[in-house]
Amino acid sequence: MENSFADIQYCEELFNRFYDIGGLTSGGVTRLGYTQTEDQMHEMFALLGGELGYGNTQDEVGNTFVGSTAREGCYLIGSHLDSVIDGGRYDGVAGIIAGLMVLRWAKEEGLSIPVRVGAFRCEESSNFGCCTIGSGLVTKASGWRVWCPVRARRWSPSSSAGATAWTRPRFPAWPAT
Repeated sequence: MENSFADIQYCEELFNRFYDIGGLTSGGVTRLGYTQTEDQMHEMFALLGGELGYGNTQDEVGNTFVGSTAREGCYLIGSHLDSVIDGGRYDGVAGIIAGLMVLRWAKEEGLSIPVRVGAFRCEESSNFGCCTIGSGLVTKASGWRVWCPVRARRWSPSSSAGATAWTRPRFPAWPAT
């Protein structure tokens, strides 16, 4: 398989689809974990996977997966779609795009590879003061009891300090323990 100019154009198109979500006038982005902006990033990821002909699923903590529907024995290409405050536009997104390219190439070549691309929630986690929440819960490296007392900062672009108040995080669902 050779990389082609069409592949480069496709990657550029994918970057452009994510580009404005959470965009700031400074040129950076703010896509804090478990916010509406991170939700928009996950919705875009699911849409892009659908355009390739793949379905998507979400787990209990809101991580989004696109690709193989195999329950066991699946390869996982993972990254994140959130950012720090005024972060870089491509951190995390580049890993998701790499995974989408693998899915695209597999489909073009007629390969049946059990692979999924996973977008983990709240990996940068500047909103909570702890990182790798989505992947930590998936891999069981951390448990729900660790995150229950976590409080989120409310952030607004006009606030240079970033933290203006504390609220309970808006996790998608609290699984039974």
